[in-house]
Amino acid sequence: MLQSEYIEQKVFNLSIEDVIKPLATKARKFNANLSLLFDKFDKNRNGRISAEELRSAMAGAGITINDEDIMMIKDYFRAKTRSEQIGKTDFIELMNKNFERKFD
Repeated sequence: MLQSEYIEQKVFNLSIEDVIKPLATKARKFNANLSLLFDKFDKNRNGRISAEELRSAMAGAGITINDEDIMMIKDYFRAKTRSEQIGKTDFIELMNKNFERKFD
């Protein structure tokens, strides 16, 4: 098997780190106020951010999130809050998290 064939067949599983880290890096780079950033992302003003609101916000930052990533974000939110949305405190905690990358 050629290396390129192996790479094409390999399935990569994304984690919340893979999705959040680019946004968190940009926020740190520009010294963004995460509380205000949350308020900007919370389009329906319900005090919570859904995966779809996060996708929209990240698209504005030039970061694309596909449907598979949205499902992973929803799963992460459900595990964290028992809802498909997170509040401001959880968002700020997530954006400030130092992820410890683990490889299989």
